[in-house]
Parts: sequence; structure tokens; C-alpha cells
Amino acid sequence: KFYPFSTEESSMKFIKDITVAFVRYDPIGKDIGCWGLNPWALNTIRTHASQRHDGEWKVVTEEGCGNVKFYLFHCEENARSFFNGLLVACILVGPSGREIDHKDMNPWAVNTIRTYALQNPAGNWKVVTEEGCGNVKEYRFDIAENAQVFFDGLFVARILVDPEGKEVSSAGQNPWAVSTVRTQALQKPGGPWKVATEEGPGNVKSYDFDVEETARVFFKGLFCSRILIDPSGKEIDHGGWNPWALNTIRKTVL
Repeated sequence: KFYPFSTEESSMKFIKDITVAFVRYDPIGKDIGCWGLNPWALNTIRTHASQRHDGEWKVVTEEGCGNVKFYLFHCEENARSFFNGLLVACILVGPSGREIDHKDMNPWAVNTIRTYALQNPAGNWKVVTEEGCGNVKEYRFDIAENAQVFFDGLFVARILVDPEGKEVSSAGQNPWAVSTVRTQALQKPGGPWKVATEEGPGNVKSYDFDVEETARVFFKGLFCSRILIDPSGKEIDHGGWNPWALNTIRKTVL
């Protein structure tokens, strides 16, 4: 229920006589205080009284598996009051779209929230993951900080790629999975830098990259026999313990 007052004094007098949970708002709708022993009641009040459909501040929650909800507020104070009172996984997002704060009692829930709340399909920052054998997924962000916080919160093999297509960071317990991610995320068909491998007897494969830095990152992450070839077609590095495999690669690509 809403109770309007013409003066602050009359509102203060009113709250001295009530025993239920309440939230006080100033004339512009800003949360300026509350009382109540039941945090769920305060959250319910703020859900109805603090939100603005055109608000630029967002609190995003997961309320049950995959049930992501958005709450909009017109000022930081209201958004933070609501955020601070929540007992579920949630993130606080500012008007620029950047994540300001989070509660990660359940890190998997926070990752789910970020997947819905921080991504931008037109973004130039990418986090690329392998979620199951060969199941490579790409998440796009327009803000570097959002991409980094999403990357840091994951547990699967992944890489962070900047707007120029260069790998900035990688993580994950499975180096083979990271290599799979790079195969799909860093290649540039027709690129002048090449990494040639033998993946099984006589099975020579070539991977193209547009810059040396990206080609070298991919090259160093592999465990099979391989060679690195520059734009002039010259071998500049090789790796792998099998000299016969290296010879097979050279005969095929050089």
C-alpha cells in the first residue's frame, strides 16, 4: 500500500505508529530509508514502489533455474537498495550497460544472468568457450569490462578476444578444449599466416590466421606435430616430438 504525505514531519509521525515493514521515499521517488524484520517484505515493497519502466539502472536476478528477471530503476540509490536486499544471485548494471556489482553465492547463476544481461550481439569483444566436446559457443560484448567479468566467472575452457581479433587471455583446465576453441575463434580463412599440423598418420591440416601473434598463440597451444609458416611461405618454427610427422607436413605444405 502507498501512503502519500504533504510534509516530511507528517510522514515521520505516521511511521512511528506502524509495526509492518515500510520504505520511505522523498518527493522525487528516491528510497531514503526503511524498516522491517522481514527482508522479503522489503523486497516486495521495492519491487512495486521503486521500479520505473524507463529506468536506466538495472538489477538482474536468477529466480529459479534459468528464470532471469530484470528490474529497472531511475536512480542508483533505489537500484542499490533493492540489490542490497536481495538473497538470490544478482548483478547491478549502470546506465552505460556496465556491470557495477554482483552477488555470487551461486556462481553458475551469476554466469546465467550475465549471459542474458551483458551480451550485445553487435559487440566486438568476444568470449569463446567449449561447453561439451566440440560444442564451441561465442558470447559478444560491447564493453571490455563486461567481457572480462564474464570471462573471469566461467569454469569451462575459454578465450577472451579483443575487437582486433587477437586473443587477450585464456583459461580452463583442459588445454585440448582451449585448442578447439582457438581453431574456431581465431582462424581467418585466407589469412597469410599458417599453422600446418599432422593429426593422425597422413592427415595434414592447415589453419590460416591474419596476424603472427594469433598464429603463434594457436601454434604454442597444440600438442601434435606442427609447423608455423609466414606470409612468404617460409617455415619459421616447428613443434612436436615426431620427426616423421614433421617431414610429412613439410612435403604436403612447403
